[in-house]
Order: sequence, then structure tokens, then C-alpha cells
Amino acid sequence: KEQNPQQKGELDTRKNQKASNATTRPTTANKNKQQHKQQHNKAGTMTAAVMKTPPVQVGTLGRPELLVANHFHLALRPSRTAKIPLKWYLWQVTFPEDKEAEEAAAAAAAGRDQGKGAGKGKGKARKKKAEDEDADPPRRFRDAAIDLVMRRVEDAAWIYDGARQLWVRQDEQGAMVEIASEIQSVKPDICRSSSILVSFSPTKEDGDDQTQRTINLDNIFRVNLDDTMLVEKQFLQVALAGFRSKISSRRHTGPVLELISKGRRSIFPGRNRELFDLEEVSLAHGRQLWWGFTSQINFVTGADGKKSMVTLSLNMVPTVGLPEMEAIDFLAVILAENYSKSVRDRDSNTKYYADQMRKNIFPNDLTQSRLKSTLMSEAGLRKIKVSVNYFGHERKKQIVGISDKGADNLRFAYKEEGASNGTISVADYFKIRYRKNLTFPKLPCLALGTDSNWVPIELVKIMGGEHNILAGKMRQEYQGDVVKVTAMSPASRKNSIEKSIALNNYGPGASLELLGIDTESKLATVEGRVLPPPKLKGGKDTEVTIGNYSNRLTANRVPGFEIKWGLWSFAKSRDSSYRDITPDLDDLRDALWYSASNMGVKFARPSFCEVPEAAHEAFHSRHMTKWHREVEDELWRQCKQHGIHLLVVVLPEKSEYANQLRGFLKTTTETDPDFYKFGVVTQCVCYAGPDAGKGGSKGKGKGTSAKANNLMMKILPKLPFSPNGKGCCHAVELSQVHPLLQVPTMVVGADVTHHVGGVSIAGIVATRDRSFINYFSHILAQSTHDEDSQKVRTRQSQEKIVNLDVAMEHLMKEWREVNSGRLPQHIFYYRDGVSDGQFLMVLRHEYNKLVEAFRRVGGDDYKPKVAVIVGQKRHPTRFFKAGKAGGKGAASSSGGKGGKGGDKGGKGDQGKGKGKAGFECQPDPGTAVSGGLCDLGHLNFYLVSQNAGLGTAVPCHYHVLHLDDFRLPDKTKAGINDLQRITYDLCHLYSRSDKAVGYAAPAYLADHLAERGKDWLESQYSLSDTASSGSAEDPMKVQERVRWLNSKFSEFSKSQLEGRNFFL
Repeated sequence: KEQNPQQKGELDTRKNQKASNATTRPTTANKNKQQHKQQHNKAGTMTAAVMKTPPVQVGTLGRPELLVANHFHLALRPSRTAKIPLKWYLWQVTFPEDKEAEEAAAAAAAGRDQGKGAGKGKGKARKKKAEDEDADPPRRFRDAAIDLVMRRVEDAAWIYDGARQLWVRQDEQGAMVEIASEIQSVKPDICRSSSILVSFSPTKEDGDDQTQRTINLDNIFRVNLDDTMLVEKQFLQVALAGFRSKISSRRHTGPVLELISKGRRSIFPGRNRELFDLEEVSLAHGRQLWWGFTSQINFVTGADGKKSMVTLSLNMVPTVGLPEMEAIDFLAVILAENYSKSVRDRDSNTKYYADQMRKNIFPNDLTQSRLKSTLMSEAGLRKIKVSVNYFGHERKKQIVGISDKGADNLRFAYKEEGASNGTISVADYFKIRYRKNLTFPKLPCLALGTDSNWVPIELVKIMGGEHNILAGKMRQEYQGDVVKVTAMSPASRKNSIEKSIALNNYGPGASLELLGIDTESKLATVEGRVLPPPKLKGGKDTEVTIGNYSNRLTANRVPGFEIKWGLWSFAKSRDSSYRDITPDLDDLRDALWYSASNMGVKFARPSFCEVPEAAHEAFHSRHMTKWHREVEDELWRQCKQHGIHLLVVVLPEKSEYANQLRGFLKTTTETDPDFYKFGVVTQCVCYAGPDAGKGGSKGKGKGTSAKANNLMMKILPKLPFSPNGKGCCHAVELSQVHPLLQVPTMVVGADVTHHVGGVSIAGIVATRDRSFINYFSHILAQSTHDEDSQKVRTRQSQEKIVNLDVAMEHLMKEWREVNSGRLPQHIFYYRDGVSDGQFLMVLRHEYNKLVEAFRRVGGDDYKPKVAVIVGQKRHPTRFFKAGKAGGKGAASSSGGKGGKGGDKGGKGDQGKGKGKAGFECQPDPGTAVSGGLCDLGHLNFYLVSQNAGLGTAVPCHYHVLHLDDFRLPDKTKAGINDLQRITYDLCHLYSRSDKAVGYAAPAYLADHLAERGKDWLESQYSLSDTASSGSAEDPMKVQERVRWLNSKFSEFSKSQLEGRNFFL
């Protein structure tokens, strides 16, 4: 039986693991965790529950379908391994502190700090030490230092993971022993200060202090693998990444290509067409889309689910980056975009602004508040990494601001020679201090590092390559364009993957070749099964056809009263009369009313349909405090006067700024007691008129009708069933639910979002009835710092839901209240956002919290059957139908809407001919894979649930980490077929859409709820553009935000929105 450690225990364990290289095998990790035998909670002390992890199973439900996947089999080649040793030794790397260098640096810093405030330098040092007493040099310094130390060892005979591990091949072990005999001191070229000390020590085998840990490649490929071989898998992954940069810079024989390595990602700036046959793409604000690939080592099951094999998965990934350019040219690009309506206009305007600035003409446009706001955002100049060399050597800085004056007019306090009345201009300062006579003194300056360090723009260069890469979640300014150009057809993706694996000098196969490992060039074959779709029913038990049914739907459950509503527009207007906005607003009003009527929803004629003039003017003037007040006042007046149930708001665009308006509306109506007593829900929409919608080219009004139908799918589940604000509505239900769901059942979804002003926010939802489409909800905020000291950082983010028992207790009590006082017998817990390495830690904690909540609500004898299922969307695996080449295909940038137009044959790029070139190999909705390429050690499967008409279908990877003994009506034990069936059914019960979604709706909706908590917090504390800044991470401020959000949700129980799908 295993227990959860306390936070202090977890922190101590993490530090101990860091000191001992953190390479403990899973068996030892389990032994360490078994030492914790007590779980503390509010109710007292209890024994932890035992998780029951089911073994691998192969599904049999559905028709068989032969597939290929982007996995490539790996094998040892005897002819190579005869010459290359297969044994590798593991060494621990540490970076001891150089006390003498530290003291010298501290003395120099003290000298610089004289007159700047007492104790300023010392205070910073103490803060750094408190956060991390074992701080290592930055990653690039560590890499450079190890490169220098290991010069006497063959390149292909050592691998460094960038942290604390170094692997050395057997034939170079003697040289390594000699290197490790003393502490090495090196000074890389990139390190301008003191030298770096490096120490090596052999990592010992578990339970054996005399034997150094080794890896034998022969064992990996000759024995049957299991899920405990994490060290072996980690070694291959480190080798894949570690050799990649060496190969690209030292082994290639052709021309040098710029290769950027970011973890498992390889990026090739400006080489889209040459390497992958993909379009070169320019994005907003000077950014470019760069293609590359991500590669990953996998230990997976064979076709029978029993045998194991090693594969390399490879998938195409886009990255947003900046090419190297002069800062003047970068500013010209942003200025041009402010006035350009087309790419042609943008290019000519960019040249115009660049020419004007090089004629020393200050761009007066910088005085405009809207443009200045764009420049000061992270989508513009803020946080861009730049280089300057006026010191005589290159220095790297970040942009934090831009001046609205030229260098000859921008002045600051200065008391030395050259000052005038105690001030000096930036231009004169650089002339005196650095002997730089500016060529363009009229141009603005950039604030670098701090808001008082002004540097003339002509001396600044934007850094390209790896320095300004935007990875992960895209900003809204780029997201639309990125989605359009990255939604490549399955055939195009398959073709690019095959090109990537064939890159001799840069592909992952070249790295593995140095280990004596061959990479098969053909995509792996696997058998899938296509599940039959569920049957849905609408109002009056009418049968509903899956996909796009919103145009012809009578809803299943609608409000039993007339809905009062209103319509606002914040769309941009060319004049103060708003005459260009009003016709589109009237079209949308009428379309919404007719759409509601067709669905069976009684909409009154709108109480108002207008532009709220004062709020609109303040919003577009970007006076935040003013527009907050104006929006709140106008909203209060409309609620009091009309008693509306629904407010529809047209936003001007998809941008971070427009999102602030959306967040403020949600926060005000859902958390302010003056408003949530009305029970009004809001629906925001970006609407560009009837001709801009889908089908708009076919005739006026068609686009508006389609938009209105989609909007009603989002609005309906937010509306109450009864006039008192209670009950929920929905469009469809399952005609027949699975037998395991026919007993009292609760389906739970949970997710966590991070980095919201230093706060992690958990969203937990739970179905409220047998429709399995309406949900109760609970928001939890949690800190990344230890609450006792408020100084010690427990980890970068809290992925586990710390107080899940509190949320589940609340949800189960609500469930009992609307289900005749009963409690659920079956509980399916769908968890999103957990990576492989966090499975045990997160799920063991959360499962025990579930069990504790059961005990609190139902007593010691209440023990419902539980299934814990993790859904992962961020993985590289893709499937394609075997034998369906489908032609080359094309990325969607070639035309049409989101990739469809460019992939249809018959009439060129924009045509509507029969067939979908490039999509013949797309897997059908319902395709499940469990008989091969799945993880070892537990029940897991891939499921393609959505009809991916745009781009390549992304399967969700479901991991069943706990499964009680569920029994079907015939007393047989439930297994993988039942879990696949239930999961696929739930994918069709996403109430915001008339299509199946990519993963189980409970997890999807939990993500929505966590994002709603993020909206509340960002709106309350104005965090939208500073969530990751240093001030946002202050422990005291983090705790304040945690308390505020948790208290707001606690008060939410008084709202008419409580128990409804307000967060959709």
C-alpha cells in the first residue's frame, strides 16, 4: 500500500534525487515511495487506497482496418556493432561553486552598487539562493563547458543530457576515468566572467556501491522490454538529441544548414520547400513559420499486445520564429501592417517605412495609441531578444519598450561632462560615452533590459534562429494563420515525414547510426478497428445524423419559458454614426432569432440591439479603466431595465486585447454579486458580416444563418430550463447508453492550466444526470510555492490537483441532490494534461483523494467502482490508411477554407470537384488502435474520434491507470471494448458542437472550466500580458490570488449560474 508524501517530504525527496542524479530505476522509486505510510487529510489519518492497473488488452470491437503509422522500427546491425562497443557507462556531472570567483564577483558588484541604495546587490543574491541553493550555470554555459572538457574523447563516444548525466562508451571509459580524477576548470568563449568548474563521479547501480551503472544496447534489442526500463529508454532519447547537433556541425559533407534543436524538436529556418516540400510562410509582425520535425524513442507493444519492440516516431511540427534583421527593418514591418490590407500593400509599405527611417525621418505613427499598444505587446516588440555591440563585444538583451521621441530629443538625468541643465540626450550620450555618431538620430530608441536603458534603434539587431522562437501555445495574433497553413492533408504529412527520415545528415537516423542502430525507412504497419458511431436523438426522440446537424435540429431539452436577450457590438467603425456596423448587427439579430425558433427555443424579440457608444469609444481608445467602468454601468442598466437572460456580444477581432473584453464580461457577470443574481449568461462572437461566413459567397444571409446555428449550439446549454434559473438544456442525447452507464453513474473530467500569475488552476466537472451532457463544476486555485514559508518553490507548476477531495465532495453532494438522494455506483474519471513521467505521482495522489471524498460523502461502506483514464493529445503518433497514397496532397495554404479548398480536385485550388486529393489515407472516425504501437505495462489505446476534414486526424492516446471490477449485465468482466465504446460515445456529447470532438467531452469541458478560472484571475489582476513576469511570481501575491479565486468560487454557490454549463 502506498501513501502520498507531505509537501515538505516531496521537496526533500526532489532535492535528494537531484543530488543523486535522479536516475533511480522505477523499482527503487517505488521502494522510496512505499516508505511514506500515512496520508493526512482534514478528516484524520487513513491508509491509502491501492490502485489496480489493468494489463495490456487488444480490442475486438468494430471492423478491422489496416493502417500505417509514423513509427519506424529500430534494430541493431551486426556489421556495425562488431566495430562499435554496445556498453555505455553513466557518470554524474556537477558544477561546484568557485568560492574565490564568487567573492571577487561580489566585491565587484558591491563597488558598482555604491550609491544605488543600501543592500541592493545583497538582497538579490539572497533571493536567488533561497529559491535554489544548488543553482547550476545556464544551459548554454554547461554545454560549452562539457564540450571543452570532453575534447580528448571521441565525439561519438560520449553523450551529455544538458543537466547532470553524461554517458561514455566503453572504449573511452579509461579516458573518462582520467578526466574524472580531478575537478576540471574551463572558460568557454561565451562566458565572459569567471571559469566554470566541472566535476564527474560514477553513478552506482541500485543497492551496489561498488558497481558503476551501465547500459548494454544488446539487452535492449534482444530481450522482451517492459515499462520499468525507463533508464534505457532515456539513454536512447538523450543519444538521439545529443548526437544531432554534433552531426549537423561536424559530420555533414554538404552545405551547412542552420539546425535549431529544442528538446525533441529539430527546426530548419527558411528551408520549408527545400527539405520538406512545404510552403514558405510569412506571419504577422515579421514572424515566419518554420517547419521541422519532432523525434521520439518508443518502447511499444507488438501486434498481439505481448511482444515488444523499439520504434522511432517522427512527426512534422511548425514553429513561429524571427529571422535576423536590423531593428529598423523590424519596426518598418510592424508599421506597414498597421495600414496594409493585403500582402502586396504590406510589402510596399514596409519598403516605404524602411526607406523613410533611413532618411532619418521619425515615424509619427508611433504616437498612435493603438499602434503603440501593439508594439508594446509580446506580439510586437516586447520580450524580443536583440544584440548590441557598441561595448566592443556582443551583448544580448530583451526589448521592454520603445520611445515616442528620437534619440536627439529623448533626455535623461546626467551630471557628467556634456550635460545641459543636468540632462543629456541619448544621441549625445552615445557620442561622448561610446564615440558613436548616430546616422539616424531622429529615430526612436528601444528600452533594453530595463525601462530606463535606452539604446538608439540603429545600434540594435534582432536576433534570428533559436533566440526568438515561439513554441507551445500560439498567441491569437498568429494562431489563425498558423492553423491554416499547418493543417496539411494526411498525404502531404506522410510525404514530409518520409522525406525527414531520409535526411542523411540531419535526420534522426544519422544520430542512431553512431550507436550501431539501423532505422527502417518504411512506416510501421498496424491493425486498427473502426468502431460503429453511436445513435443520437433530438427533441421528441427524433433520430439525429452525426455531423453538421445544427442546421436541421429540434433540440432535445429547451427552456420552458421565453428567453429575454440583447445584442451588443464592439466591432470597429469608420465613423461615429456606426452606420457600417448596424446592418450586420441587424442581420445577426434576425438570424439568431430564427435559428432559436427552428431549434424549438422561445426567444423574445431582443430587448436591445445596439452599439454601447460610451463603452465602445472607451474600448477602442484603449482606456482600460474607463471602458471597464462604462461596460459595467451599461450592463447594470440593461439587466435592471430588461431582466435579460442572455447577452450576445460581437467582438472586433481575435486578439489578446479583444480577449480582455471577453474576460471582463465573463468575470463581471459570473463573480460580481451585483450581477450574478440576475443569472445572465454571455456569448461572445467575432462576426465580420454575412458575406464573411461559411457559404457567404453563395448569397447574402447564408453565412449569417450558418453562424447563427453554430452560435445556438453554444448558447443553448448555457440557458436554464426553469424561470428560476435551475436546470440545464441540451441539443441531443444518446439513444442508447452503454450498460455500464445504465446504473447510477457519474462521469468526471479534470484538467489543470498553469502560469496564470504564478497560479495553477484546476477545473473539475461532473455529469449531473443520465444525459451525460450537462455538468456540475468546481474551480480550484493552487500555488506553486509552499504555503507555510511562502518562499520555497515546490516546482514550476502543480500538475496534480492538491485539494481534489474538496472538489469531489462538493460535486457528489450536488449530484446526490438532483438524483433522488442516491450516490453513483460507477465513476469514470477522465484526466487531461498528464504526461507519461507524471502518471504515478499525479494519479496516485488523485486516486487517493477520490477515495477520501467517497468516504466523506457516503461513509466507510460507500465504495463505488472507479475507472481512472488519462487522455493525451500532445504526442507524435499519427495513423494513415495503408495502401491509400491519395496523391501528394498539399498544405491548406494553397487555397480554400482551412485546407479544404486547396485539397479538392476538379476546379483548381479553389474548386469543388469530386474527390479530396490527399485525404484518401485519412483514418475514419472511430478508428481505434490497441494491438500494436501502444505503451507497455498497462491497458491503453489510441482513438480517432473526430471527422478531420481539415488536416490530419490526431488520435487521442488513452491510458487506463486504474480499473475496478466492473461487471456487465451478463456478469462478464468489462474490458477494453467497453472502455473504447464509452469513450467514443462521450466524444459525441460535447454540447458546444454538432460534431464529435477529438477527445472525451468531460476532459474537454474541464479544460474550458480551467480556462474560465484563468479569465477570472487575469481580469481581476490585469495579468493577460504579465502572467509570466517576475512580479507575478512573488509568493505573497501568488497566495493572494489563490485565496481570491477560491473564495470567488465559494461565493459562486449563491449564483443562479451554479449547477449550470455557464463555462461553455
